[in-house]
Amino acid sequence: MRRFSVAVSAFALFFFAFALAPDSFAQEPPPQPPAPEVDLDEEDIQQVAEAYVAIEEVRQQYEAEFQQMDDPEAAQELQMEMQEEINAVIEEMEGMTLEEYDQAVQAAQQDEELRNQLLQAIEEEQGDDAPTQQPPQN
Repeated sequence: MRRFSVAVSAFALFFFAFALAPDSFAQEPPPQPPAPEVDLDEEDIQQVAEAYVAIEEVRQQYEAEFQQMDDPEAAQELQMEMQEEINAVIEEMEGMTLEEYDQAVQAAQQDEELRNQLLQAIEEEQGDDAPTQQPPQN
């Protein structure tokens, strides 16, 4: 179960980096497994967007610490701490499980319309009072 949670969180953090990479950096992507069959309504999309924004906030809190770390063992411990906090964020969402979040993210990777809906919901969730953030585009 722990391995699944870590995989879900890591997947979520890097989803937008790969899904939205500029074409100039894109190479032939490896074949992806078929997207899980999910039926997301507007409320579900909003929940996924809320979770993504909360996860991004957690990731940003840890980012500066990671950049200052020289000890790989301490960095790994900090990574595990961050993963636990990210998992807690998803688990605290009413009506959403880690598995459902993971399935929604996987489906959005392969469904452009769903991805666009999710990106729009993320922008709305970030609101006008937050600085404009774009999902990471490594």
